[in-house]
Amino acid sequence: MTQPKLADSDKIMFFKTMHGDMDLEEFEKWVYENKDLEKAIPPDTYLDLIELNYKKPGVRYELFKKLEAIVSLGEYQKWKLLTSLDNALLKDESFPRLMMGFYDLYCNGYYFLDDLGLGYGLTFTVPPSKFQVDTWDELRSDQKSDYISELFPKIEKEILKVKGWIAKGKIVLTSEKDELDRYCYNDFRTDLEKKSEVWMPVTNSKKKWWKFWN
Repeated sequence: MTQPKLADSDKIMFFKTMHGDMDLEEFEKWVYENKDLEKAIPPDTYLDLIELNYKKPGVRYELFKKLEAIVSLGEYQKWKLLTSLDNALLKDESFPRLMMGFYDLYCNGYYFLDDLGLGYGLTFTVPPSKFQVDTWDELRSDQKSDYISELFPKIEKEILKVKGWIAKGKIVLTSEKDELDRYCYNDFRTDLEKKSEVWMPVTNSKKKWWKFWN
């Protein structure tokens, strides 16, 4: 008999727990009560989850490793990124932090986020020189609001573009990292899809460099 597949809703529970969004006591209760889970994962793995002491110090890391053996780490990375992209579309109080996060992801290997992370996210980490401040927190509330309103239509377009690449399998996140501990991914985009809409090449007699679009 074929073993039932792990339901998408169960994967999301795993992902939320791995990310630290799920209370361990609630997760433990869910594992005990979810009879379908027992059928969808190997018996020894299910027993490990049942017998784990969820109250001992450091158990969250141990649980992460156990869940990592059940679900693909690439799927987890995909869920994390898509969740951040969806949350950014809400344009709520977490928006600046999410934009800074996209810049961090770009720096850590997700180079397909060049427009979203480097082009726009960096400006939330280091505000444009016109503001004459060093950090986002130094801006006045009206400056923050006006800047977000100014950029959001372009940012929204970039977010939807990235979500489309992931949905169509043009960008496939993996569980691997390179020798510099940067995230790896498979890139099946065309050259046209890889072309930046934020940066433009400028060539002089000696070298090519890049500048921000006006």
